[in-house]
Amino acid sequence: MAEALWTRMGSRDGGPLWGRMVLGRAALALLLVLFVFCAPPLSAQEGYTLKVGDELELDILDNAEPPQRFVIGSDGAVRLPLLGGLEVVNLTLEEARELIRVTYIDREIFVNPTVDLSIAAYRPIFVTGDVRSPGFYDFRPFISAEQALGLAGGPQMPTSNAEARVLERRTLEGSQVATEADLTRFATEYARVQAQLRGGSEVLWDDIPAHIRPVIDREAFAILKPAEDEILRLEQLNHDTQTRLLREAIEETGSELSLLREREVAQVAAMERAEADLTRGQELTERGVQSSGPLSQLHRLVSEAEDLLLQIRTQQTGARRRLGELQREYARLESDRSQRLLAEGQSRRSEIAKLEAARLSIIDRQDMLRQWIDTGANADLDGRIDYRVRRRGPDAVETFVIDSLTELFPGDLLIVTVRASETVARAEE
Repeated sequence: MAEALWTRMGSRDGGPLWGRMVLGRAALALLLVLFVFCAPPLSAQEGYTLKVGDELELDILDNAEPPQRFVIGSDGAVRLPLLGGLEVVNLTLEEARELIRVTYIDREIFVNPTVDLSIAAYRPIFVTGDVRSPGFYDFRPFISAEQALGLAGGPQMPTSNAEARVLERRTLEGSQVATEADLTRFATEYARVQAQLRGGSEVLWDDIPAHIRPVIDREAFAILKPAEDEILRLEQLNHDTQTRLLREAIEETGSELSLLREREVAQVAAMERAEADLTRGQELTERGVQSSGPLSQLHRLVSEAEDLLLQIRTQQTGARRRLGELQREYARLESDRSQRLLAEGQSRRSEIAKLEAARLSIIDRQDMLRQWIDTGANADLDGRIDYRVRRRGPDAVETFVIDSLTELFPGDLLIVTVRASETVARAEE
């Protein structure tokens, strides 16, 4: 389980989970240095519980295909080759690996595959509050709150913290608008791919995944739809043209083959007549009725007939070979198109899952900032660092105080607050 990989640690003095650090000038300067740490071996991933937004790398070692990456979508599933959606959320990496292996076997796709599954990228953490560079940062196992603060540039000592909060909220609102615009764009592109797969002539609203329709701007979809319809039309026109040319080539080669068969029948008959004439000529020559001169001419005619028949049959072999190649190319055209569209759809779905996770994180941060602004929680900040974590659980979002050494989870929102030394002293008297 996740607790086996990231252990929540208490404060150095044995007190409650409360990150305390009274900052002198030297300590403040040191926190501005970026913490450098190494990722643990893959074995450290085994106890981690998979969550929405994690990116997995799957490699079926029994085939020649390269490893592929898949993002766990908001429905808790990954879209795997030949399997479709498979729910892996809340499973450990080892459990997910075995589930994938067994599913391939149960569906008779592989007999006994060797499946290699690893975490390619965890959900990023977001650091906000009184930091110099709030934003998303790549998660690494065993990263502490203190290290995350270093990644965000260290603590920020604003002259007007309330104003900074308002500005940050405006920035978040802009980020949400941009994220939702990107989400609409990728959703519309995904709908176009679905229309291509079903052979439709236009992109429909119903082609967008049902679970994200509530957050898609219908008017923005209507604006993007004509361009995607044009892409669909041009791609279909190109595909139809290639298909038509191949069908015509197949028909022409088939007609050529039929003519060669007719020529073969006629040439066999001509050769049989030449052989019959040769037989009669030999009889007449043996009986002394005619000289041997005409017999030589008959031998030559039979030989020419045999050569021509051989040429016709060689042409037939070449025509059959071309016909087979054209038929394989025709079948490959359909198969390659389907595979390309499926891969494109998977790529768009992965982007949608990432944008969904980013949008939810932005909304969480907006809610937090709104609470801070409404309650006036930013008064008189200056010197001590407090850490809080907002974490999305299976059923609800939890917010709790942590120590500077507490290790974070993927997807955590770390809230850093700098408090005035004088304020801290008064609170502790």
